[in-house]
Amino acid sequence: MGSPHFLAPAGTAPTDPALLAKWKTQSGFKFDPDTKRWTMPSIMAGVNTKVVGRSATLAPEQYGSSFAYDESDLCSGPGAAAAGTAAVGFFGAMLMFPPTRWLLQKGVLPKPGQGPSEKLRETGYAHVYVVGTGKAKADGAAGDKVVSHMEFVNADPGYKGTAAMAVEAALCLALPASRAQTPGKAAGGGCLTPATALGQVLVDRINCTENLKFEVGPLADTVIRG
Repeated sequence: MGSPHFLAPAGTAPTDPALLAKWKTQSGFKFDPDTKRWTMPSIMAGVNTKVVGRSATLAPEQYGSSFAYDESDLCSGPGAAAAGTAAVGFFGAMLMFPPTRWLLQKGVLPKPGQGPSEKLRETGYAHVYVVGTGKAKADGAAGDKVVSHMEFVNADPGYKGTAAMAVEAALCLALPASRAQTPGKAAGGGCLTPATALGQVLVDRINCTENLKFEVGPLADTVIRG
């Protein structure tokens, strides 16, 4: 279950050891040369990598045979990255054992019905960057690097921002005109992912909202924030 290809259809996961190494989920803090920032493990990587892995195996003609994915959280410096890594490891260890999990539920984790304040919901923000590296060029030069940047504007990403994305995804399926343009419609349905079910239709809807923005551009022209 720990494999990023746990959700991939049988026989479709990559087998090349070098490629599988690129899929390995980050477990420590390290410096990322693309963003030039220190990073720590992402608590969502265990879920997100599996979804991306399924997308890649469902649409190999779009992702290519050499595609790999991993994710991490940007930090302000090496100290913050080390502290964040330690905190994630400690929190994860506490969740593994019933007594400490009970303590977290009683004193740390939010209760049912609890959530962020209205101020936080309306003023929160977040930046999500996905750096992509293209194939090496014919002359041996490294492939081009581009960045997909998604921004949450005046929306707490864990509450209002997530709700906004869920609504836009639902509208892709609920509105007949939008549903007819989705790749999932052309595929005939199935156990799909957001990318393979909704694709560009969802991206276009996101860019029409006031709380979400989605853009793609060269890494060299991108200002990394957050």
